Amino acid sequence: MTIARQIKFKPDVLVLASSLCNYHVVDILLAAVETAPADYVVTVTSGCDGKHLENSSHYRGKAFDFRIRDLSGSQARTWTDRLRLALGNRYFVLLEPDHIHVQFNGD
Repeated sequence: MTIARQIKFKPDVLVLASSLCNYHVVDILLAAVETAPADYVVTVTSGCDGKHLENSSHYRGKAFDFRIRDLSGSQARTWTDRLRLALGNRYFVLLEPDHIHVQFNGD
């Protein structure tokens, strides 16, 4: 299996500086890159920005959304399953119609 080695952020994506000091949150980014389809450039479409539920983990810097519009449905489902397996039960991974949402639910 070829591992995707690239990650990019949409130009308007905001990330809390404190998020990058939390290895649990950084693990989300690393797992996304490691589990993405071969040769796929992982794109973060939302960090602490955007419109989310009032108490969303996005606003606390503990969640990211990843683009899937360039993937088939089966590729998106496989990537979602790989993320769940790689991150374990301290994380919540949800396949949405246009992105994969991943958040850290631990301490």
